[in-house]
Amino acid sequence: MILYTLPGCEKCKKVKEYLTEKEIPFSEINILTNKEVIKTIQQNMEEVYAPILYYKNQYYDGCEVFRWRFLNEIND
Repeated sequence: MILYTLPGCEKCKKVKEYLTEKEIPFSEINILTNKEVIKTIQQNMEEVYAPILYYKNQYYDGCEVFRWRFLNEIND
């Protein structure tokens, strides 16, 4: 699981806290530091913003992260 974040992003912080609390392993990438990451995200999502989670070959935006369906999936 990869969490794409931006510095100072409150939603990013909340997602990181949730994943850490649930002991869900993830790697964090600051999207400002890598233009290739931005290109990849743009190819898969309409907009580039944070947080974005990449999990099981799918991108989830910050709103989707906390939807019941997604949380159930990562907790299984």
